Amino acid sequence: MKNMKVEKIKFLDSLINIGTELDITIKTSKFRGKYKAKVENADENFIYIEAPFINGEPVLIPHGSQVEGTFVNKYGKFVFKTTVSNKKNEIRRILVINIPKYLYLIQQRNYFRVELKERIDIKILTVSKKDADIKLHIQPKKGKLIDLSAGGAKIELEGNLNINQIIELALNYIITDINPVIGKVVKIYEDKNGVSYGIQFLSIMEKDRDKIVKFGLQEQIKFGKLL
Repeated sequence: MKNMKVEKIKFLDSLINIGTELDITIKTSKFRGKYKAKVENADENFIYIEAPFINGEPVLIPHGSQVEGTFVNKYGKFVFKTTVSNKKNEIRRILVINIPKYLYLIQQRNYFRVELKERIDIKILTVSKKDADIKLHIQPKKGKLIDLSAGGAKIELEGNLNINQIIELALNYIITDINPVIGKVVKIYEDKNGVSYGIQFLSIMEKDRDKIVKFGLQEQIKFGKLL
């Protein structure tokens, strides 16, 4: 993972299911190397995977040996680091590894959207110019966040917005310690429920984009769906 952008995510067991195919690398012990395995079972403390075989016989990997695993699912490509457990296992073809504390998302398929319907503070930003005098006008509004991705959002608010209107969104009601995000209106939706606006983010700190990616992944896994 050196020189590669990753997202660190607290381990979520719903990401690894029975039958998940893993690329396993044994980092320590005389049996170090790479092999493929499937997840046979998992619980809150351990993952049970197929053990490596040499000459048709399962290899006993010493307790504490360092293991790195990689797998791919609909959310992206993940890497985890853990160790071989000292849990006794009577089935020799099964290798028991400890549940990793974190997963690292190293490739995501797309910026996925999270459906929310949460209150949000919005500022409408307008610039006026008279001669050499430039003024920024800020109009606070209360609104509702309909959905969110790392690239933009959909919102509702009292009053009307025009295409290309610049606004500021405060997302701290939803994601802790995130800075306000600047965006512009790129689409207007009208239906029987009223009017909503598609927002494209123009100015967002990279660490805040990462927080939205992590939040989105965890929410989608929690509800088991992608929009």
